[in-house]
Amino acid sequence: MVRLCKQCLWLPVLVCVSGYLTLSWAEQSAYYVSLNGDDANPGTESQPFRTIPRARDSVRAHNQNMSGDITVYLRQGTHELKETLLLEPVDSGTNGHQVIYRNYPGEMVSLCGGKHINGWERDSGRKWKARTDIANFRQFCVGGKRAVRARGGPLPGADLYGDGYKTSDAGMADWKNASEIEFVYDVVWDRTICKVAQITREGSSAVVKMQQPYFTLARFKAGVRASLPTYIENAFELLDEPGEWYFDRPAHTLNYIPRSGEDMENTEVIVPAVERLVEVRGTLDTPVHDLV
Repeated sequence: MVRLCKQCLWLPVLVCVSGYLTLSWAEQSAYYVSLNGDDANPGTESQPFRTIPRARDSVRAHNQNMSGDITVYLRQGTHELKETLLLEPVDSGTNGHQVIYRNYPGEMVSLCGGKHINGWERDSGRKWKARTDIANFRQFCVGGKRAVRARGGPLPGADLYGDGYKTSDAGMADWKNASEIEFVYDVVWDRTICKVAQITREGSSAVVKMQQPYFTLARFKAGVRASLPTYIENAFELLDEPGEWYFDRPAHTLNYIPRSGEDMENTEVIVPAVERLVEVRGTLDTPVHDLV
């Protein structure tokens, strides 16, 4: 069995695009991918490749006139993808034979589009921090459990004001990365999220200007409409509870308050880096076929 990592909901990814998968077949050739391999290797069982894309490219060089099935065996462990594994018509089987990607018999394999975050160090108070080169993300998993983006609210002493709100919390004018802050509206069955444009001080109040045209659309759309936010999300100043995190994009720094029992120097921390793990892309005229 091949599975996705827990961050990606553990779903089976052995999909039969065309043909029937059996456990015995006449193989034309086989390639092997191992976490201990090297993409400079020939891809044999004793000298496996390191990555799945490398094996795919080798299949492309040998699948144009197949006399038997070609199998790519993935060896034990979690295979991390740096980009979407794209399978196209050129990756199809030919002459009625199949190209098969599968786990090595008896071994558990997972595909993961996440990236491990290491190098954690203590910050102020209960907070920890680590740097990452990933541009942006909305999910964050610690020890296989999804953490919560820093949040709080509702907006204190607030009223609708121009293109946003006026609030009695004047200190909000000093919040960092204001354009990264999001207001979340839960009204009946509807959840709407709008981003802040800027926050300025006005006397003893703060004026929150929302990004347009999204805020106006949320306020005046048909059906359920946004008014005052249910809570505020993705602000460093709201990072105050165990299990909450905040990503400072300009500083490329991830902040987190560990839950009870979490050791940040030894716990597995993963953030999503690849949105689509596997994509099979064909057309009606040139379909992908005989790929398992």
